[in-house]
Amino acid sequence: MQQWWQNKYIWACGLLGSILMLLTPFIGVLNWPVYVPLKQMSVILTARDQPFRTLFVGYNLVASLLIVVFLWAWVQFGSYKRLTRQRQAVLNFLGGFIVLQILRWGFPLVGMAQLSSVTDRLNWYILLLLVVDVGLAGLVLRVGQSYDAELQPSLTNMWCLSSGLMLIFIGTLLIIQLLGWPFAGAFDELINFMLLWPIMYTSWDFVQKTWQ
Repeated sequence: MQQWWQNKYIWACGLLGSILMLLTPFIGVLNWPVYVPLKQMSVILTARDQPFRTLFVGYNLVASLLIVVFLWAWVQFGSYKRLTRQRQAVLNFLGGFIVLQILRWGFPLVGMAQLSSVTDRLNWYILLLLVVDVGLAGLVLRVGQSYDAELQPSLTNMWCLSSGLMLIFIGTLLIIQLLGWPFAGAFDELINFMLLWPIMYTSWDFVQKTWQ
């Protein structure tokens, strides 16, 4: 009997959710023209006094849920194939991903005033997000290391490389904030891309295998 997760549409959820999440800055500009993606971090779209907060929270909730469905299906796949190490690595990553999304979109911890000037000073909320990002980078590395490097070198390299680039971009974001340069949004999106790219790649890999 086919399991619920043995379906190409379930595996495609990771790809679709990641694409939707990467499109957040474009949706932000279209609905709130004063938003400047290169300068402002995307969390400003869900600040507690953001006029379109409900729209942006709802949009990212849908994207996040799609990714969670994919990651949970991956956990079930690991159990089914008895890939204990990979199952645990993906389960840990799933937990870290949920924590990050709750902090970014779920709770309006700060207002737009605190977020609009994050390039002028370090903000406790942004520092908290960066700490979580560092933890997630470590979990991304664990997922990469859970693969058999000889049998699946592309997936191993993808996850491990993304982890390293996440840490580089996190460090760079911290430095440009200290220097007061107006590029926080750009590096925020680069960190986000490095987090989502391996999910997209793995999702597509599962979809292709399901079609075979």
